[in-house]
Amino acid sequence: MNYLKISGQLVCKMLVLLAFAFAACSEDRVSGGVTEETRVYALSGRVGDVYPKLLETVKKTEPSGELWTFENEVFAKEGTIVSVYELDASTFAETGRVFVDTVGDEGLFSFDSLFLNSPYVLITTQERYRSSLEWGDDNRVDTIYAYKEARTAVVDLRKKNEVSMNLLTNAKVPFMLNYFAEGKSFEDANRLAERAVLEEYGVYEDLGPFEALSDSVTELSYVANLMNVLEHLWPLVKGYIPYDSVLFIGARVIYSTPDKDVDLDSELGQFYLNDLKMARYVVGYFARQKGLGQCTEPRENETHTITNGMGPYSVVCRSGKWVLGFNKINYIGGSMTDGRDGKTYKTVTYNWGGISQTWMAENLVDRAEWKTAMNIEDASGLNLNNHQGVCPDGWRIPTLNDWHVLLENMGSLYGVAFDKVVPALYDELATGFGLYAHVSVSEIKYALAEYEPDDDRMAEYYANAIWGIFSNWFIVADTSMSTIDFFNPGDILYGFDFGMDQEGYHRLSADDKANGIRHGDKGAVRCIKN
Repeated sequence: MNYLKISGQLVCKMLVLLAFAFAACSEDRVSGGVTEETRVYALSGRVGDVYPKLLETVKKTEPSGELWTFENEVFAKEGTIVSVYELDASTFAETGRVFVDTVGDEGLFSFDSLFLNSPYVLITTQERYRSSLEWGDDNRVDTIYAYKEARTAVVDLRKKNEVSMNLLTNAKVPFMLNYFAEGKSFEDANRLAERAVLEEYGVYEDLGPFEALSDSVTELSYVANLMNVLEHLWPLVKGYIPYDSVLFIGARVIYSTPDKDVDLDSELGQFYLNDLKMARYVVGYFARQKGLGQCTEPRENETHTITNGMGPYSVVCRSGKWVLGFNKINYIGGSMTDGRDGKTYKTVTYNWGGISQTWMAENLVDRAEWKTAMNIEDASGLNLNNHQGVCPDGWRIPTLNDWHVLLENMGSLYGVAFDKVVPALYDELATGFGLYAHVSVSEIKYALAEYEPDDDRMAEYYANAIWGIFSNWFIVADTSMSTIDFFNPGDILYGFDFGMDQEGYHRLSADDKANGIRHGDKGAVRCIKN
């Protein structure tokens, strides 16, 4: 059973059933004996969710209208009802003692004096919303309001008197009630419930108590954001794009690098880093949905393919986590220093039987015209199969054949054709090549920030983000050729697969534009050693 789906009404019913289940139970669940003496407890907290900074968009009302803005805290509305139900120390059933208050500014609530016989309480919130409009007797339109359960939590007031009520605590309560029914102690039920919630989202480590979530830099904030995306944002756009589009966008982030002028310590840089970490949590979730289980040390370097909607996606077990990638092949990593400017570049060497290739494992130049990269005006009479161009001494511009040797030999190691192995170049740990696409995070951030909170407009934005171009162009030296094109956007709309199961995305077989060779275009310079 997926206890995350249990409704608030069922939570209350389970508490009633617990009273009968434990009626004859004499187990002492409170250290030192069942609490009978009335004690006074204080309780305060906040109702709302905390997400990684800049990842979450919320609707705000401004004088100019409603706008989507970037926020990392979303609080319950002022006036939301907060109810505290005392739970029996032995049975965890409601005792009938209830305390009620309302949420104030920024989702805050506080109870100064709770007179209780048990330290265990169930906290629930009900948020008012407009359910309908009706005509009144005097021909006026009356607004009919109703209340819906927002967030819940179960706590031991001896250990926690400040509580964050959020998506995580809400998901934990049904699990706790189930463990209570099985006879677990509060401590065990709490621990097991938190583990169960995290495992539902592919997280297998302890990230701390859910009720303490108040800081956007904690790992729990990423899980909360994942829950929000899947449970709230996804229904908004599900009629427009495949379910695994969340994974597709995450994969694009993982295999991308931001603009070179973006300072990673800046707000924009933090947006990118948070988005990168969020993407890794998304991968873990889909690995869980695939049924891969926990990535453990004996499974290191184990690979699987997730095929779903916009896939496939290759995932590999690394250091206790499922990540996008492939199993590691043999290569030798190194470095070289360009004597012209003293800059150091990573390198990678492959031994393909009797052939050895040493490539730069990063671009010398990200974007250049063919003649500029080749450092010539006219190619007539030149041997372009061994041409230095703008590369350092001892290095040269690769030819089309150099790329074929690389991809055909690497493809044979993975058991696929050369045009299917290109995604492995993006996994630097697996192949050492360090291929990345360059994207403008500033365009992504500000395009989203400017969208209005209309469902169709938001759906349109996410669709555009997915169908966007994700490509790489590289300068090749051969006569009459300028660049090779990976993930040619002309071949398929969304241009990218992150596995090795599909055809026709990466073509290096002919000297015409339709098959990946472009004339006169700009491309990156990735040098190969003489």
